[in-house]
This record gives sequence, structure tokens and C-alpha cells, in this order.
Amino acid sequence: MYSCSAMSLHLSVVLLCHNELENLPGVLSQVTDALLRIQNEGHADTAEVIVVDDGSTDGTEEWLAKEQNPIPLSVVRHKTRMGYGAAVRSGLDNATGDLVAYMDGDGQFEAIQLMDMIVLMGAQKADMVAGIRAERNDNFYRRSVGWMYNAAVRQCLNLNFEDVDCGFKLLTRSALEQIDLQLNGNLMGAEIFNQLKAAGATIVQMPVRHHTRKHGKAKGVDAYSLWATVLDLWKSATNR
Repeated sequence: MYSCSAMSLHLSVVLLCHNELENLPGVLSQVTDALLRIQNEGHADTAEVIVVDDGSTDGTEEWLAKEQNPIPLSVVRHKTRMGYGAAVRSGLDNATGDLVAYMDGDGQFEAIQLMDMIVLMGAQKADMVAGIRAERNDNFYRRSVGWMYNAAVRQCLNLNFEDVDCGFKLLTRSALEQIDLQLNGNLMGAEIFNQLKAAGATIVQMPVRHHTRKHGKAKGVDAYSLWATVLDLWKSATNR
């Protein structure tokens, strides 16, 4: 499936946010610096940033309306919070790049590692490069829920991958054309893996540095909701 032979490579980065006004300016600055460096070093010819504002009520909308950025910037706004999966889907639908990355807008990840992802993607002819949080800087509860989630995904969907819900992924345009995402919640990562695996895609994973957010509280779901959604996805995948 791998296809990334465009003469002029265009890179899209989707930033996902809900009430991240305190974090977003620093994250956008970091992403912009990374994209300028990626272009300067010849890994992409052009780039764009798409910010998906998933119903923020903290002034994010107003700040974005005034923001001027050296990298072309567009905003997709949900009037109300629709969920992580819906935000990812909106971002991917509006991205125009030959390669499309998405990452959380709370500062957990380092955008400069996109350069390593692009290099790895080319070397492995991968359809998706997915991050693995090498040292997950979360509290015990979030790490426990994450462990249960990944165990359930491996068991129910037979996905032998680590950290499938890591919010830092890079996909080719051809990979995006092979998937039809439906979920609105936090199981979006598993849905992407599941559909790409079914399509015969080449998926590689790469350790990425993970940081605790500087401001605000992490958004997450409880263990019961994660298990219920995984079971729903399993039923859908097996037509049960």
C-alpha cells in the first residue's frame, strides 16, 4: 500500500485541543519551529497546521482567530465537545498533505520527532508510523487504565502493537484513503490500527519522548468506559 512518491512533499500536522489555551501557544510555536526545520533539512517541501478545537470554552477560539503563523494555519472548530475520535477525524478530513501527522495539543510530545518519523517511514516503506511513549509520564491511575486498555485491545482485536492510544502518529495519504473512521471517543487509535491491519498496511512503531502537561488536567476516561468501548469495537470487527 505504501505510496509516497510525490515530487513535492506536503506535510500536514493536526493539533487536537479542548480547553488548552494555557498550553496551545507553546505547542504551536514548537510545531512551527519543527516544521521549518523539517523543510530546511529537505524532509518536506511545504507544510500546514490544522488545529481542531473540540468545543473549547476557555478562550481558545478567540486566541486562534488572532494568531499569525509563519506556517499556514487553519482551524476546525466543533461548537460543542464531540470527543477525541471526532476531533481526529475532523483533522484528518481537512488535512491536504501527502503525509499527515496528528498529535495532542497539550505539550505531551516533541514535534521535532516528526523528522525521525518521516525518515523511518521512508526507510521501512511504512503506511503509518505510530509513537510509543517510551517512558510514560502519567500518574498511576492513567498508567493503569492505559495498561488495561492495551491489554483489552490485544485480546479483543488481536492487535499485537504497543500503546495504540498514543496521540502521536504519522500516516501516508494512501493509508488515509484505506480507512473509514467512525468512533468519536478515545478508541480512535485502536480503530486506526484495526482498519489499517485489515487493509494489509505496513505499520511500524517508534519510541517517542513523553512529557507531563505543564498546565491543566489530563482528559481521560474511566476504566469501565474503556472496556465497554473496546467490546463494542470487537463486536463490530467480528460482526457479532
